Amino acid sequence: MKALLLIAAAVLALAAMPSRAGDVEEAARVALAQKRYAEVVALYRGAALTSLGATARYRLAISHQGLEQSSEAWAQLRAALSLDPSGSFASSPARLTALTNAIKAGCSAKGRPGCEAP
Repeated sequence: MKALLLIAAAVLALAAMPSRAGDVEEAARVALAQKRYAEVVALYRGAALTSLGATARYRLAISHQGLEQSSEAWAQLRAALSLDPSGSFASSPARLTALTNAIKAGCSAKGRPGCEAP
């Protein structure tokens, strides 16, 4: 009986997980809007890093910064900008600048190198 309950719980959990890339993007967008940063990171964790677009990388940068992981945030922001140097993935240039400055401040506060200008 216990095994059946575990199987049922696993099936329900799998059914609730996003099944397509669009579902993952939407789930990540909603999680980010609600500042559920760890959930955003987890949603993208299953994707091959090379398959992530600029918007996904930007969301990861925001999420890692929200989790106070500035070095990883910087790596994700650099990846987003390498895919789209114009930064059109950001809702505004001001938000992109604010994130960049927040990440640099976080790196500086932790005394970690690696937050050079892109």
